[in-house]
Amino acid sequence: MGFTDTLLKAAEDAKRAKNLSPERMKERGYEAWDKWDDGSTYYANHKKLWIKFFSVHTGRALKFKGFLTDFSDKFTSNWNEETVYGRMDPIVTYQGTSRGLNFGFGVPAATEYEALDNFAKLSLLISLLYPGYSGGSSTSISSAPLFKVQFSNWVDTGGGGKIQETGLVGAIKGIDFTPDLEAGFFDLVGSLTPKVFNVSIDMTVLHTHALGWNADGTWRNNDPWGLGAAGIGTNLEGGFPYGQPFPENPPEIPLPDKQVTQTTNVGASEDAEGHRTGGTQEMEQAAAEQLLGGGTSVDPTQAGAPMTSADAPQTVNYLDRENS
Repeated sequence: MGFTDTLLKAAEDAKRAKNLSPERMKERGYEAWDKWDDGSTYYANHKKLWIKFFSVHTGRALKFKGFLTDFSDKFTSNWNEETVYGRMDPIVTYQGTSRGLNFGFGVPAATEYEALDNFAKLSLLISLLYPGYSGGSSTSISSAPLFKVQFSNWVDTGGGGKIQETGLVGAIKGIDFTPDLEAGFFDLVGSLTPKVFNVSIDMTVLHTHALGWNADGTWRNNDPWGLGAAGIGTNLEGGFPYGQPFPENPPEIPLPDKQVTQTTNVGASEDAEGHRTGGTQEMEQAAAEQLLGGGTSVDPTQAGAPMTSADAPQTVNYLDRENS
């Protein structure tokens, strides 16, 4: 019995076991009898749990069922530190916030056909790590191999639309392929296809939508998932990064009235030539009060002004305040 005949027989056996009509099979996401699987395709379609990849520079796309085995989403706030003589703490200048995404997923196969299909998609994904060229020259790179990636509300820019529209843009720095040797292989002549394999993705996220806070304390990219338009909830500020609205401030901590427009180099000043120098203790205190939204009687422009007991910050016992 040949390979195709084996697949057809397995499909007929599956049809009898499931007792499903062709129409019902199509509803469950099976395009043909030889693409029957163990029900995971229907589950992935019904719950929209696909790990999707879209190649920006080629337009090619592929997807795997969302059998996550590992997930790490790391946000790093980057600061430039400058040590100044006489200061205990460095002067810090904000540079930016970066995001690194690392996740792994398993790719099982219920049939030999599905194993071949999975292996073909993996091959395409790996090949899309290479750039695009123009003019047939191997030295003239015309486009970088950027991706858009999407998985439920965990990896998305908001809205859960098509991957071309709301997929998270990033540079995939590496793909690890690990076949599950214990699960075995489908062995054709001169070819081994793993029944199960694992994939790990290392990706640097390149956000294409607005991030950060407006001067009035509101999030710039407000309600990207459109929950307000859908009539879900009333406080829908935020949505970044996982489609959840931000909570409101506790009643005992109202938003400050002051708007901080410059918070870099806390406690630093500039001399007549525009060079930044370390701030005095009074200037550091004034800057800290500004950041915390509190008031201070210290004038930060009077670098040599002595701090009196009335100027010193008062210690507040918040536990006693709550119990009073």
